[in-house]
Amino acid sequence: MGVSRTAPRRRKRRPPRVRTVLIQLDGLSALWLNRWLRERRFLPGQKPATAGSVAAGGLARLAAAGVRARSLAPVDPSVTATNLATQLTGVFPARHGILSNRFFRRGKRVNGFTEPLGAEPLWQAAPRQGLRTVTWAALGTRCDEPPSSLLRTACYAAGGRVSRPQPAMDVTLAPRGGNARLELRAGRRARGRPRITLGLRRSEKNKAGKVTLVLPAGAVLRGGAPDLGAGEGRDVLWSGGTLPDGTQAPRRLTHIVLRSFDPRPGRARFYVSGTAINLARPTAFGRTLDRAGLIRPAMADEHSFQHGRIDERLFCRTGLAELDAAVALARTLGRGDTFDLAILYVGAVDSFGHMLLAGKGRQELSSAEVARYRAALERVLREVDQRLALILDALDLKRTRVVLASDHGMVPVFHDVSLRAALFSVDRRIRVVTAAGAGFVHLPTGVDPTAVEKRLAALRVAGKSVFAKGRVVRADSFARLGLPVTAADLFVQASPGFALSHRRTKTLTAWPRNQATHGYRSELPAMHGVFLAAGPGLRAPSSARILGPLHMTQVAAAVCAAVGMQPPKHARPGPPGLWKPPPLPGPH
Repeated sequence: MGVSRTAPRRRKRRPPRVRTVLIQLDGLSALWLNRWLRERRFLPGQKPATAGSVAAGGLARLAAAGVRARSLAPVDPSVTATNLATQLTGVFPARHGILSNRFFRRGKRVNGFTEPLGAEPLWQAAPRQGLRTVTWAALGTRCDEPPSSLLRTACYAAGGRVSRPQPAMDVTLAPRGGNARLELRAGRRARGRPRITLGLRRSEKNKAGKVTLVLPAGAVLRGGAPDLGAGEGRDVLWSGGTLPDGTQAPRRLTHIVLRSFDPRPGRARFYVSGTAINLARPTAFGRTLDRAGLIRPAMADEHSFQHGRIDERLFCRTGLAELDAAVALARTLGRGDTFDLAILYVGAVDSFGHMLLAGKGRQELSSAEVARYRAALERVLREVDQRLALILDALDLKRTRVVLASDHGMVPVFHDVSLRAALFSVDRRIRVVTAAGAGFVHLPTGVDPTAVEKRLAALRVAGKSVFAKGRVVRADSFARLGLPVTAADLFVQASPGFALSHRRTKTLTAWPRNQATHGYRSELPAMHGVFLAAGPGLRAPSSARILGPLHMTQVAAAVCAAVGMQPPKHARPGPPGLWKPPPLPGPH
């Protein structure tokens, strides 16, 4: 009896899914981008780049392959946490609840970067609609991130006690035996193993003056051999140990640089960046990256640069490490069909602008220092542009829709004004909280807001009015700014060039910690960010490559149109007709 055999059915090959990536590039000014595309330089007075290097960079490629807005207007205050939250939710601060980088909530000062969002963000709306979503340090997913001030290290000689934690350290290495030690800490709020100790000894292989790192169990060295010469750095990837529930804690990543080593006395000077912990979500995606050792490094170390512990070259090097990690992540994402929406946050440009955009005429800096800082900023911005090109190569614009949006611009600052000290004469009980050039004022019972308004209107520093080009707004007018009435009694924004602080001092002014800042009125062109979009299915014709000015609340809807999903609840509409609906080849 014969057996009939039927040929096996060939599975119909499904077309690859169109993927969408939102890159939140913190601090990139629209003025910088427009000047780069028009004059081939980011800052005025700098030597233009070659036409070929501009065209090969990521920004010009996105603009040529897609569309860009003339500018992207922020919401008030024009600070990072508030506008990142607006990009992700499509609503004003009155609804998403992130009022500033720092603000009072229920009588307690809170951090806007680690507070939960009060409105539905993209990374919640997409999974709710069955879309695979991954995030890389997106706002609202970072609520368990340790504060950067706790990510410090300690260094001590053989048999010595732990010195005060600091990122730049000196230690003496004995000629024979008795290794010195370097302790890396993960911060008090980090789950799992809190610290590890590395051994330090003179290198036996080279008498030219090298230091050998001796790693404990559970630590791996990346970037070369354990022998460090002056100026060389290594990444230390170390285990977080086992948690009480039996799961593995996230791994930690710390970057170590041997700044100098004098062999005769054995004096070695190290620089150690903050210790980073994986901030990728969802948890399964984070564990995958953790196993691969792909961890977003600690942010560029502004604190050490401000205090003169590191120069602008090492500062830029620490910041560019974040871009290098983003390139590695893009290559990981580009290899497979594992997501529909990815959200990547990159904060290095904001740090570069704060520390290096020095204003001409700043009194505590010489003209040579100002020129050196601005030249360093120009160089590092071009480095960022080159790494953006690598990210685009990895993602493949033929099958990936990319939206790049920044949150605000930047202007040089010349004076730091203590808002607390300015209001001492009105009432010592007044509470203030500030971020960059903006702040909230909370008045105790019985204090007339008119007295505060008069005091601020009369406030002058170096012959200039602190609030002449800013504003002082009462709570009953908060709605027109998109702020909740319960945020404070007064909202203030200084004139550009003034930074506001809540220093506990009677001294009104001080040298500003940052060379530049933001937070000023959202209608100022210098506060505007950028918006670029490219990828398959872009509807805009070549004659409409440049869109009119957009608003920060429109970013979420633009991303949703690229993904083919409904926007988050209450989100404002985006630019009309930007994308064709993406092809959906069926279930995953």
